[in-house]
This record gives sequence, C-alpha cells and structure tokens, in this order.
Amino acid sequence: MRILRWTGQSLVALLLAGVLLSGSVALAQSTGDQKKARKLYEEARAAYDKGNYDQAIQKYLESLKLNPKDDEAYYGLGLAYSKLNRLKEAADAFRQALAVNPQNQQAKQALKKIEAAASGKRSAEVKRLYNEGNTLMKKGEYEAALEKYKQAIALDSTHYRAYYGMGLAYKKLRKWEDAIAAFRKAIAINPTYDKAIFALGKTLADLGRKDEALKVYKEAIAANPANAKAYYEMGRILLQQKKYAEAADAFRKATQIKPDYYLAYTSLGIALKQMGKYADAVQALENAVSFNPKYYQAYYRLAEVYNAMGKHEKALEAAKKCLELRHGRYAPAAYEAGRAAQALGRTQEAEKYYRMAAKNSRWRALAEYQLKKLRGEL
Repeated sequence: MRILRWTGQSLVALLLAGVLLSGSVALAQSTGDQKKARKLYEEARAAYDKGNYDQAIQKYLESLKLNPKDDEAYYGLGLAYSKLNRLKEAADAFRQALAVNPQNQQAKQALKKIEAAASGKRSAEVKRLYNEGNTLMKKGEYEAALEKYKQAIALDSTHYRAYYGMGLAYKKLRKWEDAIAAFRKAIAINPTYDKAIFALGKTLADLGRKDEALKVYKEAIAANPANAKAYYEMGRILLQQKKYAEAADAFRKATQIKPDYYLAYTSLGIALKQMGKYADAVQALENAVSFNPKYYQAYYRLAEVYNAMGKHEKALEAAKKCLELRHGRYAPAAYEAGRAAQALGRTQEAEKYYRMAAKNSRWRALAEYQLKKLRGEL
C-alpha cells in the first residue's frame, strides 16, 4: 500500500485549484443566467411589440429574477404595466430602473408622466368632491356636504377651501368647536385666506367671545384691507362695548370700501347718535335708506334721532314708514311714533301708537307708562 504524503506546498496548490474550479463553475453559471435573462428580455420585448402586455410582464419578471440589475428590463416592465393602466406598478418598476441606473433618462421621463397623470387625476377628483360639497351646502344637506369635504381633504390635505367648507358645515350643524378647528386649519394652510379668518371671527363673536373675535377681525383686515364685512362686524362689537368713536371709524371704513353698504350706514348712524352727533347720524341713516328703501331698521333709527333732535314731524314720518314696511308690527317704531305724536300734541294718535307698542312684552312697561302719563294717571 502506498502512503501519500502531502507537503505544505502541495496542499496549498490543491486548495487553490479547488477555488479556481469553484469560481469557474460560478462564472459559467452566472454567464448562463445572463444569457437566459437576455433571451427572456428579448421575448418580453417581442410580446410587448405585439400588444401581448400580460405575456411581456411575465417575461420581464422572469428575466429580472435572473438578472435583477437590468434597468432596461425594469423600464420595459413599467411600459407594459402602463399599457394595462396598472400605473402604481408601472411607477414602481420605473423607480426600480432608476435605483439600478439613476441615469436612465427614459425611466425618468416615464415616471414623471405617470406622476403628473396621477396628480392630475387626483386634482380632478378633489375638485369634484369639493364642488359636490358646495352644492350640498346650498341644498342644506350639511352632513352630506361635510363628508364630501372630508373626502377631498383625504386626497389633498392642503385644500384650505375644503377646510373652510367644513367649518361652514359644522357651524350650520351647531358644532362650534369643530367649526373653529376647521377654520383654524384653513388659516394655518393659507394665512392670507381672509374668508376663513372672517368666518372664525364671526363664529367667536356668535359664541360671545368678543375680544377674541375683535383680534381675529383685525387679522382678516390685515390679510385683506378691502374686507368690508370684517370692518362692519368689528364695529358691531365695539358698538356693543360702547366704544362709539372706534365703532364709527370701523363703520366708515366699511362704507368707504363698499359705498352701498346700508347695514354699515345704519350702524354708523346709531354710533353717531350715541356720540350726540345727530346731524351726522341723520346723514348716515338717510344714506342707508337711499341704498335700501325697504330696510325698516334704518327708518326706526331715523325716527329715534329726529325725536332726539326735536324734529317730531320728521320722526313721525320715519316711524310710520318703518311700521308700513313691517305691517304695523314693530314695537320700537310704534313707541317712537307715540313719542313724536305726543310731542306734537296729538294725544289720540300717540295713544294709538303706544297701545301698538304695548302688545310687545319687551316694550309693554314703557308704553303703558307713557299711556298713564297721557291720561293724567301719574
């Protein structure tokens, strides 16, 4: 029996031979895989050219299993997916192509087109949902409108107008805090969106949070100096707070922006009367009725100012006009008519108007007091 004796050098040589043989086998296998992958790639292209997109996809996928570094195969796969309108998978394939080869310009352009198409489609859907929400709001279907706005926001979280619409819907549903949160979200996205700022201020004012509302109205004016409504609502709060000069300034600014703003002229007249500026108050109220001859409140306020000025004939005329517009059912105007008639010495006429005013529980005590004075009971 022969005993083989291995020297150190011979052992190393044997090991190197094994490594080389293993590498050769791996290389041969790798080369074989690449050839198969290329063949599958060519078959995929042929299927694509014939319009057999499902078959092309299958071939591309098989090719990529063998050669996952083939950016051209990923690009071809993306094209095949696109033809079948499988846009998400197409976009993923193009991204894979770019991950392998960032310089693949065809994949870059194809991905841009898909992303643009997806964005356009999403934008169209957002617009549709938003418009449907607006339509439902007009119909008074506030819950349904709210759902549409939410769906629009789910697709585009930056749609500040949809948040504004949500705020209006919540307000109609008397969900005040939700409305406030929605308006604030709209403002956070677009700090210059004065409609949402104004709506937030109005909601706060309606809840009696006057000081907060005043601050927000100022922000609305800063965002849009031509926001006449913000000046008007700010003036109303100042009027309630008996800050008559500041209120008058706010109402004047509202009328400067919107010259036919009869509500602002009426409120301006009230502020000026409180300041003792009767002639200016009359002018403001006359402006109000010139822009809206059917606005009964302005006529009532005119009667009030004319009585304060001692112009009782004019006061009676204005009060009668107010009552005519209200079909005889407006106690404040009836009371002013009674005062004017009483000052003019028309006792029976004064009694008639005081009795009309006494039908209203809020004016009853005052009207009955004047009746007693007329009858000499006091």
